[in-house]
Amino acid sequence: MNTSQAARFQAADQGQPKVPHLVSLAVRGLVAMFDSRRQLFCYKLKKCGSKLVQEGISHRYTMMTLLGLHRLEMGGGTSSIKSGPVFDALISNLDWVDNIGDLGVLLWLCGVVSPERLSVIESQLDVKTALTRYQDARQRRTMELSWFLTGLSYLAMSDAKKSADLKDVAFRTYDLVKKNRGITFFGHQARGASLAGALRGQIGSFADQVYPIYAMTQFFKAYDRAEAKTFAMESAAGICTAQGPLGQWWWHYNSAKGQVAEGYPVFSVHQHAMAPMTLFALGETVHQDFTPWIYKGLEWINSQNELNFDMEDDASNLVWRCIFRSRISSSSRYLKARFGSHSPVVQHDRREDLSVLYECRPYELGWLLYAFAARNGNECSRRDNPPEIKSAPKSNSSTKAEHSQQKPKYVLMTAAYNEAAYIQQTLDSIVSQTIRPERWVIVSDSSKDGTDEIVQSYARRYDFIRFLRISRPPGRNFHSKVMALHKGATLLEDATYDYIGNVDADISLDASYFERLIEKFQVRPGLGLTAGYVYEGDNKEFRVRRSNRIHQVCHAAQLVRRECYEAINGYAVLRYGGEDWYAQTSARMKGWDAEPVPELRIFHHRSTGGADGQLRSCLRCGKLDYSMGTDPLFELVKCARRITSSPFLIGALARLAGFVWLYLSREPKEASPELCAFLRKEQRQRFFAFLKPTSQQATALLERR
Repeated sequence: MNTSQAARFQAADQGQPKVPHLVSLAVRGLVAMFDSRRQLFCYKLKKCGSKLVQEGISHRYTMMTLLGLHRLEMGGGTSSIKSGPVFDALISNLDWVDNIGDLGVLLWLCGVVSPERLSVIESQLDVKTALTRYQDARQRRTMELSWFLTGLSYLAMSDAKKSADLKDVAFRTYDLVKKNRGITFFGHQARGASLAGALRGQIGSFADQVYPIYAMTQFFKAYDRAEAKTFAMESAAGICTAQGPLGQWWWHYNSAKGQVAEGYPVFSVHQHAMAPMTLFALGETVHQDFTPWIYKGLEWINSQNELNFDMEDDASNLVWRCIFRSRISSSSRYLKARFGSHSPVVQHDRREDLSVLYECRPYELGWLLYAFAARNGNECSRRDNPPEIKSAPKSNSSTKAEHSQQKPKYVLMTAAYNEAAYIQQTLDSIVSQTIRPERWVIVSDSSKDGTDEIVQSYARRYDFIRFLRISRPPGRNFHSKVMALHKGATLLEDATYDYIGNVDADISLDASYFERLIEKFQVRPGLGLTAGYVYEGDNKEFRVRRSNRIHQVCHAAQLVRRECYEAINGYAVLRYGGEDWYAQTSARMKGWDAEPVPELRIFHHRSTGGADGQLRSCLRCGKLDYSMGTDPLFELVKCARRITSSPFLIGALARLAGFVWLYLSREPKEASPELCAFLRKEQRQRFFAFLKPTSQQATALLERR
């Protein structure tokens, strides 16, 4: 267990006793928020001097609060406000349902509280036309569509007939939510649907993250869509990775850059309710333990925050709403989030610039009850006795059978040619991993710049590092790189391992990188190979590589399941490179999944193509596309799409020239006819899906290479 994990587990132990007190406070606090005459909860309760004043009423907040009160009752708790009569009054007249968000929460509520009434509600409100009838649906707002997807999923799980009848609208809703997802995080709404979408499309709030995670979890349970579970897991890992040092769940996220856009305000409801209810639901579905992050978030409520202020007010029976920046306008906050430059780490503001907002809304306490009221305080024990996780498919090999029950092990290979300027950062990254490789073979491919001396100095200090120098004609080429890896693999023949991977000699990684890749393999038995996303730059600033794709696994710091590696016969020696593309395409052809983990970052210290010139790199990529069997029409569209990428226009023309040159010269393809046919079939499916964007299979044309 690393230091960060230990700190979070300690926070879990400290946070657990606070839960019963918070639940009791929520039960008491809701009484002052309830309008008994209207049988509805108010919009908010606000501190005015020494008094608490109700403002407005809210059907939406009433529904959310009823979900919490029902959970309380199911867990054996009691409240002076009975959920049944309030629910009956709420649905006696549905004229207030005028948006897809409220419709979704209503279906969610009925699915949990009274499934037998779902059919009546569904017929009254014409669920099938909701996606075109309501404005928030047409704008493709992430939060509201996620509520609707959650409601549809509960409806499907309660009624097999309705599950079939509404399957099409459920999958269309899922596709819309999915399209709002960028690198790990979700934007607020569709980026191209409106002017507001152009401004807010890539910036999503914390609500725009947790509600899609919850919705995809329920959608997976209702329709067994494995992709939804994967996206939920990746986004959950993203918000957990981004969680602040005091347990803060930050406010805004940049979906295009995959990082926090704006930290403040930090809302109490995110800390004690929305994050817990979402991560509990996902964790129980996929058998993963998120309690360290959940309870770390609870610590923030009770004085462990930026102001050392207890947000929990026992005298008022409330948890105050948030800590916010009092010296910056809302427009300034938006402009900073939308256009500012961001750091992966959100820095604390000065205490004098922060204030507490003294109000509370009923849904905040309702979601708190929904998250914790029926849990009996037993969550933390799961970290010591986690539910069983399915293991990877077993090989018939006796060597692997001997260690199949042991802790997973991995080995690495690196081919280095004149990397003295970068390789020490790579070496430091690997020796600092929370789980070190069983063996790491570094092959010097006739380096002449001091690379050998640097590697040998580390090999003398760390016994898991093996150094091998080979001789070849001078110059950098991709063919020789894989040949070097093959020679290095001979030093792995006596090693015992579950996963094998490549690490480029000009990258650096976070300390938990390979530990988290292995966790990914353990929850995905069908996953054959994976890696993080590449970020390029220098030590001052790294930006996400534009060519990262959710279905493309880069080779820079890749890990491959041993069974998959053997099925594809290892990394292929290709004249124009592309061993990563070849490996993942071969893996998919053999029935394995090949997907990246976007929230894991690979810091690439040399820009792509920087070693041999950008134009030369573009020309080589065109030749590579031809040698792999890329469909000519697909190549033409791909090059057209790259016109705006650096070097502008000329890079796309160079790539197309490389492809056409080999096409006209009829050079034999390096990929087998079987692989060429498989690749072209994939490309045509993506192309025709692009032409039919309303199809359930619609994805971006070039989401894969």
